[in-house]
Amino acid sequence: MQLLPLNLKNYCVTNFSVKAAEMQFSSPEEVDAILSKSTANMTTRVQLARGASELGNVSVWKVTLNVSCVPAPGTKFGPYTVELELIGFFELRSDFDADKAPQFVSTNGASVLYGVARELIVTMTGKGPYPPVLLPITTFAPDKLIEQPLQEPTQVESKASP
Repeated sequence: MQLLPLNLKNYCVTNFSVKAAEMQFSSPEEVDAILSKSTANMTTRVQLARGASELGNVSVWKVTLNVSCVPAPGTKFGPYTVELELIGFFELRSDFDADKAPQFVSTNGASVLYGVARELIVTMTGKGPYPPVLLPITTFAPDKLIEQPLQEPTQVESKASP
């Protein structure tokens, strides 16, 4: 294991809305049948801003992640509409390559915040009248990084380094 030169200092929820659709069903079986046919559209948006100055040996970055989950067009019923905005403040070691920093912070910062978003959304929708929404696993890595063919797993010695 290798520690990243990126550190999450703090995050906050700036917008969170969960709306459950009105229940218009006569039996649990009817709910299950309709839910099995429902689909949702999920979108994410990432914004990145660098702090104006460095603090000691780190630069400060702000990553904003918006997650939206709405019923897909043409779906007769969508159980939830979810809107979430998270802001994370990250520190990046100042010795990191300045040209690669924006992509690195954006990819890894959004990935960290997305884990928070998944947990918040599954928790809140789990308190609603329908089954909880568990966002799919996704990546914020550039496409060129994930188009590589899968390789056979190899055993790697795990070692943490600062």
